[in-house]
Amino acid sequence: METQRGGKREGAGRKKGFPALQHEKARELLAIKLAIEFEPIVDKAIEQAKNGDTEARRWLTDRAWGKAKESMDLSVQPVFSLKALSERADKLEKEGLMPVPTPLEHYI
Repeated sequence: METQRGGKREGAGRKKGFPALQHEKARELLAIKLAIEFEPIVDKAIEQAKNGDTEARRWLTDRAWGKAKESMDLSVQPVFSLKALSERADKLEKEGLMPVPTPLEHYI
């Protein structure tokens, strides 16, 4: 009997749907669990960032404003500076005018 090399054979190849369905269910479960537990995670990251943890700072800024591009067009002026944004937030907080976060902002 001659062995077949390559080509279409009965039962060959990746089985349809099984791993994809498991991954989809796992992603859904993780998304639900993370939505519930996200606030303490963010609070801890903020605490670590304040204590000088650069990885926590990077994680927070990536989530808030997106990852920084590897290359920058230096001819374009930034829309805002982080220092100015921080100073404005401090001023609003001291004046009692800091806006209340919306439910979605609460988890960002």
